[in-house]
Amino acid sequence: MRDYEEKRRFLRMATDCSAWCRILETAEELEVRLCDLSSGGVGLVSERPLAPGCRFEIRIAPEWALVPPLHALAEVVHARSGADGCRAGARILEMLGS
Repeated sequence: MRDYEEKRRFLRMATDCSAWCRILETAEELEVRLCDLSSGGVGLVSERPLAPGCRFEIRIAPEWALVPPLHALAEVVHARSGADGCRAGARILEMLGS
């Protein structure tokens, strides 16, 4: 049984790595910091504000060759600005080919 705080459909793995994003609406490219990852979504920090509903392509290149890269289409579900940038949670809409 899971703790009360973690009753999500998919368990999250804490992580701390950089990822590349391309905002679909503007084709703007930016580097973000990935905070957590699950099979259903990602948590990230961006220097640029991200609004709920914003769709983006995300690529995560692993540090080790044993782990395959992640390439997906995602949509921001919630976001809030803070001292370290915009913290956002996004759901994965579709896995894309590498």
